[in-house]
Amino acid sequence: MLKRLVTVAVLLAFIFASSCTSNEQEQSQPEVKGSVQAARTHYIKGDYEKAEMELFEVLKKDNENPYAYFYLGFCAFRQARFDEARKYLIEALRLNPSTEFCKAIQELFQLENSRIMGSGKGFWFAPTLLSNSRSLALTIMDDTNGDNRVSLEDNTQIVHVQLESRQTSVLLPPEHIYAPSQASPDGKRIVYASIRTDTNGDGVVNQEDNAGIYSFDLENRKETELIDASFHNSDASFAPDGKSVYFASVRIDSNKDGYIDRSDNFAVYRHDLIQHTTTKVLGLAGDCRRPFVTDDENSLLVWGVNEDTDDNGAINSADYGGVYRYDLANPRLEPLIHWYDKVNIFDFFPRGDKLAVVMDPDPGEERDRYEAERDDPEKFGFGLYIMSLDDGERKKVIYPTREVLAQPTLSPDGSVLAFQRRNMQGTEFVCYYYELDKPYLTARELTKILKSPWD
Repeated sequence: MLKRLVTVAVLLAFIFASSCTSNEQEQSQPEVKGSVQAARTHYIKGDYEKAEMELFEVLKKDNENPYAYFYLGFCAFRQARFDEARKYLIEALRLNPSTEFCKAIQELFQLENSRIMGSGKGFWFAPTLLSNSRSLALTIMDDTNGDNRVSLEDNTQIVHVQLESRQTSVLLPPEHIYAPSQASPDGKRIVYASIRTDTNGDGVVNQEDNAGIYSFDLENRKETELIDASFHNSDASFAPDGKSVYFASVRIDSNKDGYIDRSDNFAVYRHDLIQHTTTKVLGLAGDCRRPFVTDDENSLLVWGVNEDTDDNGAINSADYGGVYRYDLANPRLEPLIHWYDKVNIFDFFPRGDKLAVVMDPDPGEERDRYEAERDDPEKFGFGLYIMSLDDGERKKVIYPTREVLAQPTLSPDGSVLAFQRRNMQGTEFVCYYYELDKPYLTARELTKILKSPWD
């Protein structure tokens, strides 16, 4: 928050300077009644009423002065007259839709440029970016269980979305899609886990049954089963060369209860798409999920449980997990994001030298999380970060308010970030996308936000 306020102050100083240099008379005589420069002086001192008086005088002489409306908006905001502030700022943007105005207004209201994906109806999960303009998402939009309502109990389907137009089309009909789809390096295929058969013999096909791994050719719309549902499988992704698929699977009775089921530990397996063979790659003391091979094909990134975090003498599903890097050439495991940084299974995604990750970084024993976020909000506090896989440097790009962030993904060139927001109650799920190279909203987008109902 402190850093954001400093940013607003810098932007305001620049805009005040721009407004003053546009009027040589005001620059040479700053104390003339009805000048933006005089209003600036009062604003900096915190005397918003005097600043407003100056700005109203400016409008008497020029009722379309964008700087007067702009600063009136800021004065009103500082005095908690938010509806009035929005009205002034909308008028300022109409008269001067400049980048400088947009930046300052966006910082003032603490807005970021994430845009909603698709229709927004139903439940939206786990986006997958095929390019900067096209995405896939898991959605629940149909009443598949016949209870006359669309809920989280219904089946998911995979939809294709044109991001700019938000045009949505069903790619795969409502099935028991169990986990996010991932695209092949050439963007022509996707791979995903799906539940199709009653493997536990209870008479229904639901989330309690095993999932198989499937691929889908986006060009000829052909689906192929890669791994059957003899065991429970999940979290499939392509290798960088597109010739194999990595996935998580439960195949050992790790808890020794006589059954192989989801209460046992996952391990990571590799399926060769040419030879049609499957081999185990990695298992940890606890779970081992969400495998991704880095673009250089040297490392496997996984979410895993490999520490006794609750100090009960055992490593199991009750412990917290983190993100690990496994050297494929010279088998070696190292923690990339520790469990105390609070990262969950579906909260990270690598692309090139970047890692998109939802977490709450631990600042260490010398200070608590609140102090760290207050002093350095771009590096601490719960949020969605972009982290360098080379040196570990990170920057927060999405600041949550009242929602929970999850399931980030990056476009092939790493410039677009997509992710999921859900409310705290877990009853609403929506996907968004964010252009990392364009961190500011346009005047049109800002105006639409400022005109929308305020909660």
